[in-house]
Amino acid sequence: MRERPETSQIVIDGIASVVDGQDLKGIVKYNETIDEAKDVNYNWELMGLEESVDLNKYLVKRIKQLYGLTIDHLCQEAFATAISKGWHDEERETGTMLALIHSEVSEALEADRKGDEENFAEELADICIRVFDLSGAKDIDLQTAILKKMEFNKSRPHKHGGKLY
Repeated sequence: MRERPETSQIVIDGIASVVDGQDLKGIVKYNETIDEAKDVNYNWELMGLEESVDLNKYLVKRIKQLYGLTIDHLCQEAFATAISKGWHDEERETGTMLALIHSEVSEALEADRKGDEENFAEELADICIRVFDLSGAKDIDLQTAILKKMEFNKSRPHKHGGKLY
């Protein structure tokens, strides 16, 4: 028999670990293994259905978590937070909002110069939040714009533009 691919072995080992854990939980809960259980005491089909319903609920919850973290969702959330904190009580010019993004970039530069990695990361987050807020205010589909631009950048020549930096 040929050797199993590494990824397949990781999956098998992971599943075996979960099966072992479930066996232990079953013994603790029912004081017996599934092999020792008397069929008359359990409605296996109903229990299987209940477990599959739970599985689907877990998957839906996780999918909602993953898809809730889109760039567009973050733009909407940043904009809503800025509104709730009064930052859009009066109309703000695009130039002002870009200047605020620039100020966050300057703060990130200073944090980097000082070797303050924690503050540097926080300032990068502030830059994104300001960009997200501006995108939300202007109803820009930033996620699509980013994906489109990243795809375009793949087609560009090495160090395109001929600039030194």
